[in-house]
Amino acid sequence: MSNQDKNFKWITKNFDELVKKYNNKWVAVCDEKVVGVEKSLTALKKKLENKYKTDDTVFEFITNKKFPGWDV
Repeated sequence: MSNQDKNFKWITKNFDELVKKYNNKWVAVCDEKVVGVEKSLTALKKKLENKYKTDDTVFEFITNKKFPGWDV
C-alpha cells in the first residue's frame, strides 16, 4: 500500500474527528497525521511547500455537508 493510500485510509477512519476540528477547511495529511490546515487549498500548498513530500501528502477538504451520490 502506498503512503498516499495509507493517508486516505487514515482520513476516512478519522473523518468524524476531523470534521469536529476542521469543518469547512482544507487539511494536509502526511504519515497519517494532520500537518497543515487552511481555508484555501492554494494557501495550504504554499504553506507546506518544501516541508513535506507532496507525492505522499494528501490534501482533503473536510466538511460535514453531504453531497448527492455519496450516500448511495
